[in-house]
Amino acid sequence: MSLFWKELFRKAGTQLKMSTAYYPQTDGQTEVVNRCLEAYLRCLTGTKPKHWPNHLAWAEFWFNTNFNIFTKMSPFKALYGQEPPLLAKGADIPSKLEEVNQLSKDRDELLQELRNNLLKAQDQMKISVNKHRRELVLLEGDWVFLKLQPYRMMSLARKPNEKLGPLFYGPYKVIQ
Repeated sequence: MSLFWKELFRKAGTQLKMSTAYYPQTDGQTEVVNRCLEAYLRCLTGTKPKHWPNHLAWAEFWFNTNFNIFTKMSPFKALYGQEPPLLAKGADIPSKLEEVNQLSKDRDELLQELRNNLLKAQDQMKISVNKHRRELVLLEGDWVFLKLQPYRMMSLARKPNEKLGPLFYGPYKVIQ
């Protein structure tokens, strides 16, 4: 990198983390963004995965207007200082230009297809998860073991490394 860019970033207080192109493993945040965009594009393209470049603008809009739990705002709000504009349905506000009407109609169809694809994906996940579940009825006075993960629940951790600790705790009596 040139001295100009190094100096510019130094003055901005930014520490550069150099990595090679196409190697996002060096930056966990980039990995998460890539995974989210990939999942979104997969749902957006549905039955036409080869058309994913046509949907990049919508994926970018989705990402930039999506609430970020860490920053407590969307990237759009962080950049522009206001909430992103809401997109009206194409049929709500007709335009004098037929091209604009067609673009709005195509977008509405795409969003409907996206909704349908997301619902299908949710149903498939639900079916997959429910294969390993069973209905369990507990009565007062029954004794149970609890399956806990102490490395995730710090209140249970007795040692610094509880990942390999016991999986089940108890038995405990059901009181209600």
